[in-house]
Amino acid sequence: MALQGCVTKTHEAPRDNTIACRRFYNEDRPHSAIGYKIPIALTEPGGEAGPPP
Repeated sequence: MALQGCVTKTHEAPRDNTIACRRFYNEDRPHSAIGYKIPIALTEPGGEAGPPP
């Protein structure tokens, strides 16, 4: 994925966006390979996502 034309107000913004995307993918997004469950449900009791950073 190219970041051409991506303008951010702070140098932390790209890192924060990456962290948010990774959390969504691993904690909120259902995956078809595991029966449309969220991945965090396989490792955490009750399938609860962690607290926001």
